[in-house]
Amino acid sequence: MLDNALLKCLKEEDLLPNHQQVAAFERHFTLIRMWNKVVSLVSKGDLEHNLIKIHLPDSLSLAGSIQRCITASQLPPVVLDIGSGGGFPAIPLAIMLPHVHFHLIDRSTRKRGFLLKLKGDLGLANVEVHEGVFPEVVPVEEPVVLTARAVEKPEVFLPMIADGLPEGCTFMCQHRTGTQYFDPAMFHVEPVVDNWSKTKLRRGELNRISRKDGAFPD
Repeated sequence: MLDNALLKCLKEEDLLPNHQQVAAFERHFTLIRMWNKVVSLVSKGDLEHNLIKIHLPDSLSLAGSIQRCITASQLPPVVLDIGSGGGFPAIPLAIMLPHVHFHLIDRSTRKRGFLLKLKGDLGLANVEVHEGVFPEVVPVEEPVVLTARAVEKPEVFLPMIADGLPEGCTFMCQHRTGTQYFDPAMFHVEPVVDNWSKTKLRRGELNRISRKDGAFPD
C-alpha cells in the first residue's frame, strides 16, 4: 500500500508504521468511500487513487515537525486540528503518533458523525471530536501544534489564526499564500524544506509559524 518514497521519508524520521497502523490507514479510506455520497468528504476524483497517493503522504509529512515541536515543549502533547472534514491530516497523524492527543473541530454535524465513526472503528483513544467553528470553539487551552489543512476560505480563516495563536503554539501553515497574514515583527515564520517537499509528497509548501515572546495584538 505505501510506496517506497513515502516509507523512506518516514524511516528518516524514525516513524515507520507497523501492520496495525497500515491497516488503520486502509480502514480510514474504506470508510471515506462508504460515507462520501452522504457526507461529501472528498472530491469524486480523490476516491480511487488520491487518498493513498496524495492525502496520506501529505498528512504524514507533518509528523516529524509535530514530533519536534512536542519534544521542545513543556506542555502536554496536544494538537488542535481545525476543519477536520474527512480526517486529513489529523487521523493519519493520530494513527502514526499514538502518544499525541488530537482535538478535531468541524462545523458540520454530519462530518463530526463521520469523525466519531472513525474514532470508534479505529480505536483512536487519543482523538476527541468537537462540533463548532473556530475560534468560538477551542476545546483545549494550550495546544502545542495547530493544523488547518482543509479549511474553506483561508483568506478569512488565517487572519483569525494570526489574532488568536497562543504563545508557545506552532501553526503548521500549508496554505500557499498563508504567510502574508503573519507580521514578521510578531511571528517567527520558518519555511520547511525537507525530503517530503523535495519528493513532492507534501502538497505545496509548509511553514512553521509561532508567535514571538510577548507579541500579542493590541
